[in-house]
Amino acid sequence: MKKKNKGKPPNLFDNLFKDVRYEKDLTQWEFADVLGCAQGYISKLENDICTPSIYFLIRTKRTFGLDWKYIEDFYIKQKRYHDTPEA
Repeated sequence: MKKKNKGKPPNLFDNLFKDVRYEKDLTQWEFADVLGCAQGYISKLENDICTPSIYFLIRTKRTFGLDWKYIEDFYIKQKRYHDTPEA
């Protein structure tokens, strides 16, 4: 079953932050500290409550050495998932 988004466009990056955080074995608090933001912001991103700014994506990319290709592939994968009609 697909996630219902209450009429707003989906945040296609919500799982990106969780995936990076899990890969680096960090808690939300530690992840937020490294990125210089509040833990609540990370929680909101991971729970599709808000969408990251391009500046936050760039900061995450630089901080964790992510490749734009990684971010682009993740975005495309999520977009396909969200664009697939429900059964």
